Amino acid sequence: MLIKLNRDDCLKLAETLDNETNEYLVDDCIATWDKKELWEFNPIAYIVDKSIISVMFANTETYNDEKILYVQRVFTIPEHRKKGHFRDMFNEVYTKAFDTGTRYLKLFIDNDASAAYRSMKFNLTEKTKDGKYYVILIPMIHKTLEYNNFLATLSPKRWLMTTNMNQYYIELQRKYDTINL
Repeated sequence: MLIKLNRDDCLKLAETLDNETNEYLVDDCIATWDKKELWEFNPIAYIVDKSIISVMFANTETYNDEKILYVQRVFTIPEHRKKGHFRDMFNEVYTKAFDTGTRYLKLFIDNDASAAYRSMKFNLTEKTKDGKYYVILIPMIHKTLEYNNFLATLSPKRWLMTTNMNQYYIELQRKYDTINL
């Protein structure tokens, strides 16, 4: 089950976590949302057995009338990692975004999270020049993330993108100085 959290909810959750996870939630996730003034896009918590298992900080951007789901920060409580909860949450968020007309997915994935995204069949090949992040921008052409990612492996990068989104992709590459310009 997914629920929306506000800033106070996130701070209360942080108080219940170990130091390392607390620091990530407060100093990275909440700080990013504060800096970018994104609290209108409430973080989404994934609940299992009445407990918060994972939290996703995601928002929707628009580029030339194209809606883009941008997943910026995700964390799973340490004792619940590697049990499929992140995948379940991501699939649910992806499907809800697809159902509301979002047709592109943008991710910057750090090395720590790469295994989780690879397990969901994301093709992680392009990195920023500093090596910190994998860059993903793919069309959402199917309601099911797993099938969408399968289709992406069959075609070259930037498959089925509109002209507008190809331009956006080029702008992203320039902005983040990715390797494959």
